[in-house]
Amino acid sequence: MHFITLRPRTLQLIAVLTLPFISSATLAKEIIIDTGKTEFKFNVDTPAYNKYINSLTPNNKIQPATNFLMAAVDESQVKELKDLLQQPAAALHLASAIVEDFQPEFNFTVKKSKSAPSK
Repeated sequence: MHFITLRPRTLQLIAVLTLPFISSATLAKEIIIDTGKTEFKFNVDTPAYNKYINSLTPNNKIQPATNFLMAAVDESQVKELKDLLQQPAAALHLASAIVEDFQPEFNFTVKKSKSAPSK
């Protein structure tokens, strides 16, 4: 269990974070997505995930998703994936499914502290 203390100007909060144990080593996971026609195998690790999340901007989501998918897909399936990604929104839906499966579950609880707010 980790405790994070946040001290905004008008309110002091204590956030309690409970996570399953994950070693300090990079998390890596093989994720299989069934499109109904093909089962794509993606190999995702923490650096690839972080690179994808950091590349998203309000005006650019398709290209980062496409780059993430092309870097993570099994080499034998690159051509099939390129064909699938020609369909509108396919990159976003696939990347979203992979990110959802890759991320660990978090249980955050924010509690008010008993001390007076700091100024």
